[in-house]
Amino acid sequence: MTELEGRLKRLEKRTDKAPEVKVPRDPLEFAASLGVELDPYQRELLILIRESTEKREPLRVLINASRQSGKSFICALAAAHFALTTRNGTCVIVSPTLRQSGLLFRRVMQFYNASGRPVPPVAESVHSLKLENGAWVVSLPSNEETIRGISSVGLVLFEEGARCSDALYYSVLPMLATVPDSKVIALSTPAGRRGFFYKEWAEGDNWKRIEVKATECKRISAEFLTDAHKRLGPYWFRSEFMCSFEANEAALFRHEVVSQCIRDFKSLDSVLDQAFEGAPEEDSDTGEEFEIDELNIDFQD
Repeated sequence: MTELEGRLKRLEKRTDKAPEVKVPRDPLEFAASLGVELDPYQRELLILIRESTEKREPLRVLINASRQSGKSFICALAAAHFALTTRNGTCVIVSPTLRQSGLLFRRVMQFYNASGRPVPPVAESVHSLKLENGAWVVSLPSNEETIRGISSVGLVLFEEGARCSDALYYSVLPMLATVPDSKVIALSTPAGRRGFFYKEWAEGDNWKRIEVKATECKRISAEFLTDAHKRLGPYWFRSEFMCSFEANEAALFRHEVVSQCIRDFKSLDSVLDQAFEGAPEEDSDTGEEFEIDELNIDFQD
């Protein structure tokens, strides 16, 4: 059992003793009421969530974090607080597999239990929780064809976002269309230079980016990391613990070489477009095609 799992277990044991109290509107106060000690980046995330709600503005967050750094822990806390404080709010949890979505949902339930269940449930299962305030938290499978139909979603959690398919990402985003302060949090360790998570991290607009390397997590010792580096090797160590989007080891060409080729090809294409701009495709009288040598293009640049 990890330290984070142990913390959740201890919080759950407080259920019977927890008095009926009003749930704080501030997620930071909610964490404090449960006795949760936050890492700096976890505090930063809850502040972003609080500000988004207060300003009625949408929030988009990418958490690129080391394994065992507490990213699922803090997102589960945020989801539990969302359900307890948002009337008729819907929180959707998606991941590459239903099992992974279910594990994050289980953590949400642990925080809900630890808070003393101040808002009673009306329906509860291993993948879904509905509360008397109309809130709904549901973990879904990764098949984009089977998750359509949910609307007015206020919070989406992409667990292991780097491994979620682009089709899943594209099918979930429209669910947020009618909620002004909707929130999307994609949390993951890197999984190569592919997929929506990498693309949004590298060049996406309007995202808040949070990076957490293993060396910044006080629960991960230097001794463990030294041993992990030796056993995993540089490629896997950088990906799993140092937030690095590594190129595919089996690739014939490095990612940088392919990118440069694409840039050069686009550059050549633009040169040709400019050179042919305004030039006739064929002589209207003779039907003879013009010669490319007549354009005097210098390809050396």
